[in-house]
Parts: sequence; structure tokens; C-alpha cells
Amino acid sequence: MDNRTPLHVAGAEAVRPLAGTDIERKMRRNAQWLLSLNPDRIVACIRIPCGVDTRGVQPYGGWPSYYYYYVRALCNLHRAFAGLDDSIAAAARERALYTVEAMLECQRATAKTCPEGMLTPEDDALLVGRMRLETDSVYSHTHIKAVMYDIHKDMVALLLAYRRFGMEEALEGARRMAERVRTVMEPLTQEERERTTNSRRVEPFFSEAGGIMDAFLMLYEHTHDPRDLETAGYFRRSWFDDMFLRDDDRLAYGMEHANSESPYVEALVDQYRITGEQAALDAARGFMRANREGHELPTGSVSGRSAFPDYQSELYNYPKRVYFHIMDTKSRHNVEGGESCCAHNLNRVERKRRGRGRVGAPVRERRARAAEPRYGHVHLQPQPEEQRLQEVGDAGGFVLVLLWHGRGDVRIPDGGRVPGGCDPRLRLPVHALRLHARADGHAHRGAHGIPQ
Repeated sequence: MDNRTPLHVAGAEAVRPLAGTDIERKMRRNAQWLLSLNPDRIVACIRIPCGVDTRGVQPYGGWPSYYYYYVRALCNLHRAFAGLDDSIAAAARERALYTVEAMLECQRATAKTCPEGMLTPEDDALLVGRMRLETDSVYSHTHIKAVMYDIHKDMVALLLAYRRFGMEEALEGARRMAERVRTVMEPLTQEERERTTNSRRVEPFFSEAGGIMDAFLMLYEHTHDPRDLETAGYFRRSWFDDMFLRDDDRLAYGMEHANSESPYVEALVDQYRITGEQAALDAARGFMRANREGHELPTGSVSGRSAFPDYQSELYNYPKRVYFHIMDTKSRHNVEGGESCCAHNLNRVERKRRGRGRVGAPVRERRARAAEPRYGHVHLQPQPEEQRLQEVGDAGGFVLVLLWHGRGDVRIPDGGRVPGGCDPRLRLPVHALRLHARADGHAHRGAHGIPQ
């Protein structure tokens, strides 16, 4: 008897928790925490350098760009609770709009002393310095301030506010930021642009660029301005594309960082989806194939010891070092299979690659089937063609599917149940089930469940 279960990609709107279940309690606890934060403290880190009134509070500690993450979390919270608990959804909307308006206030304040576009004077100076290949680190070749990361996050936060809540001012803020980037980079040749965003630490000038290309593609989808699509092309990395188009996996030879390369692969998928550029999709497929064939460890993950221990597992190890899954550094002693940027970002790439096809084109659908239902199963409401799983066997990649052990805690809007399914963003007790693609379009279980 074939008891394998079809898997489908589903958005948050397609799943609702049943009242009184563990999933609902955790969702509400998560909402309670997000809504307990002080938005003025969230944005104080950008108000201070702009000379904007902080409303008498100090910023939270930690990574200073957390205002972006807060906006994104609130958008997700609104989407999850809309129609389920409208009071939570309304509070999430109000806080998201307040935070984004604070970002725009900082952008307007910065425009009084700098060219219009960036949120803070420091970001504008860092952007210009990046184009001049200025260094700001004890390492003589490094521009350590990740200004491209910040621009990416700022633009996406603004675009999410527009996409989710129809905030026109947010879209205009993103356009102003894009125009500033374009003005600074347009005079350069493409070779010079690639040098300013070179993410290989072994090169004469190194600086992480993250997923900024995707921000411009996201903007283009709303503006349809060909200049935005052209600017997205400024961030193409020919050395990276060529490596995987030639099927020549040299990850780690350049000290590549997962937080910079994997988001770029996401952008390649979107480039294909928007423009139909086959080379972009082929490079993305090559990257995923290289990870499966050359960087997968006995644990079933790609997160282990990097070729450069100082960076723990944020960087890749050399291809075919299959047993380098034990990390032994000053901060992580004898840790087996530690989760890190590598596996987390691969999940994001694979979700995008399998969940989206080219706009306007038919998407071939095949179903991934898991052989051991004791880990729970997922049976979601069918989604539009462009949101379903793409052909599983097309690149021989792998997927991490997160399944919860609980039973009967989720329902579909039409009343159907989803035993054991959950959204991994909820940080529930889950097991990771690695599914390998087979030539027949099905998947087989390749590793034991890994408790988190």
C-alpha cells in the first residue's frame, strides 16, 4: 500500500490553528511578545544619528537594523491573524505603519544634509565609500560595514508595508532609496560594480552584499520601471554564475559566506521568474546541486565546520569534505551538526525555487512524497499553479521539511484538518525530515529526524 503523502507549498492564509490547541497558544504567545516591544525603542537606533526626537527612550541592544525585522514580523503577524483575531491583526498593522513612518521620518531628516535616499547620513557615507573601495576594518582589504545589507533590509521593509497595507509613502521611500543607489553606481562599469560587491574574502577588496539584488527585483514588480530592473543587474556576480553554469563547485576556495551567497541565489530565482532568463535559473539549480553533491554532511545538513574555523559554520567547507561536521572552535567545542547560516539560507532558496515559477508561464507540478508517516503529514489546500511545488526531480536538490509531532492542531479554511503540520517560523518542537529528489519526481527520506 502506498501511504506516502503529497506535500504542497502553502501560504500562511491557507492554514489556521484550531482553538485551544498548542499551536494556537504558541502563536498567541509570540504575538503577545511582539506587541510588548516599544516601537520607539525599536527605531531609536536610526533616529539618533538623524537628529530625530527619540521620544525619550534608548534603543534596544544588539544588531542595530532590528527595525527591519520588526516590520517583517508584524507583517507576518497581521497575515497570520487576519480573520482569526482581528484585534491582534489591527495592533500588528498599527505598529508596522508606525515603525515604517519613523523610517520615512529619518529618510526626510537625512535628506536635509545628504543627497536624498538613505535613512541615515552614515549609510549614505558608507555607500559612497563602498564605491571608492574604502576599507574600514583591521583587515586591510575589508569594508566590514554591511551597508548593502542595510539598504536591502530597509527597501524590503518599506515594500512589505506597501504590499501588505497599501502604504503609498513606503513605496515612494523605497523608490528614493533605489534612486540614490542607482545614482552612485551608474557611472561605474559592470566590472567595477562587481568589485564593490565582491563577497570573496580572498579577493583584494571584500565586502558582503547579501540579497540587495532581490530588493530591486521586488521594487520592479511594483513600479515596472525598467531602471529598477537594470539596477538589479548591477549586483550580478558573474564569477558566481559562471562557477555553477560550468558545474565547477569551488565554494570555500574564495571564503564565500552563506549569508551573502544564498540570498543572491534567491535573487537568481526571482530574476528567472520575472524575466524568464534561463541562465539565472540554471545557476541557481547548479548551486543547489553542488550543495547536495559536495557539501552535504552525514547529519543531512550543510552546516558544520567551515574551511576557516574562525568563522565557525557561516562559511562553507571545501567540496567533498563530507565528515567535517564536527565543529571544534573556542566558542563551539566538539559540536556536531550545529545549525547555521548555511542550512537556514538553503531552506529559503529551496522554498523559493520550488514554490515559484515564471509569471504567466505554466508551472509543472509533481508531488514530493515522504515514506514514513509517523513523523506526521501535511495535506494542504491546493494553491495556485505558480505557488505549488515545481518538479522535484528537475535539479536533484533536497528540501528540509519541518513537521511537528502534535496531531490535529491545524485546520484549512474550508474545514479540512492538517495533522501535525506547522509553520517553522513558530519555533515549535519540530523534527527535520530531509527529502531527496528522485528521478521519478518523488522524494525519499534520507536522514533521521533531528530534534531541535
